Amino acid sequence: MDTLENRREQSTLTLYEKSKRNPTHPLHNILKGKKNRLKSRKSPNHLMKENFEENKDLLWQTDRHESLNLAESPWENNKLSISYTIPGIERKNEEDTNNLRGKTLEHTDNTYPHDTWTHIYTDGASDNMKAGGAGIHIWHSDGSKEDTAKATGSICSNFKAEVIAIKTAFEHIQANRDNSGEEQKYIIFCDSQAALQSLEQTPTDQLSEAMAPLLKQNMEFQWIPSHCGIPGNERADRLAKEGSKQDQTTESFSYQEVKSVIKEIYSERWKAENTNYSFKRDMMHQLPRKEQCTIFRLRTGHCQLRAHQYRMGTSQTPMCECGTSRQTVNHLLQDCPLYTNERGKLWPENPDVVQKLWGNEDDLLLTTQFIEHTRRSA
Repeated sequence: MDTLENRREQSTLTLYEKSKRNPTHPLHNILKGKKNRLKSRKSPNHLMKENFEENKDLLWQTDRHESLNLAESPWENNKLSISYTIPGIERKNEEDTNNLRGKTLEHTDNTYPHDTWTHIYTDGASDNMKAGGAGIHIWHSDGSKEDTAKATGSICSNFKAEVIAIKTAFEHIQANRDNSGEEQKYIIFCDSQAALQSLEQTPTDQLSEAMAPLLKQNMEFQWIPSHCGIPGNERADRLAKEGSKQDQTTESFSYQEVKSVIKEIYSERWKAENTNYSFKRDMMHQLPRKEQCTIFRLRTGHCQLRAHQYRMGTSQTPMCECGTSRQTVNHLLQDCPLYTNERGKLWPENPDVVQKLWGNEDDLLLTTQFIEHTRRSA
């Protein structure tokens, strides 16, 4: 779980984007005004503007009203055929790459024979929310192949790039349909379960417009594992990266789109700050229940320290008793002069806060001992 501070920033940014898109929102006009200089406690309005300034390279000033839902969604009476599993693959992360590739190719070749099905592989790519690209590799039933690489926007999440790749595949099928009356079969392979799941929910108007003419076609969707050497998927991946290098456009975004982007911004930031983290290897789960709670609260910042309590309105000041800084988790574990001796006894070399909160079992136990020695309740 991300820190309380980062989650708070994410919430204020989301509210900022929602407010500026809705002229009737009470904060809409307030956010257009100048920031007032506050001496102590910062209002949500102030925090929203600050957070936007810090992330404005990944956000935008252009607004767009919400897309209107179609009166009658064309997919309501046409259930999509989407498979999220491959026989023999229970958990992708526990399978050898060769096994993943072998089981997937065996299933796809037997279920969707090349001589009767057109195989379409789609993929999306973006570089830390910037420069998105979509890749589409098509293998027709007559043996011919086609490739498409396209840019998906200067600001683009991986998810959005994946969805645009699927939309582009729809458009290609529609533009190249055979009007001979002969039945045509299409199988779209995608390694993003989230993108496939979005098709079963309410798609955007642009996506539904591309889907509508094709719903009566014999078209199915199949999830496939990524990065295991499946030729079509690897080709689509390369095409998506090629697309991300093309000239990009800057578009306006709906609230739902910007909400997803903000979520991914903080998700990527957390991954960058915790590159070696694995839930399965997290030693916190090996600790007794009491110690688990202590570490969890320190990690999230949702604890009894004054900086957090001040935000909650249960402390009159965010300052530590030492008077040198706000009483945060980092200050207590690393810098507070009141506990220099305690830190020296437990950590002669005083490792960084990452090791104290995310290290091995011994590291975490030392941290819980420190909290007990300082007679504090996390």
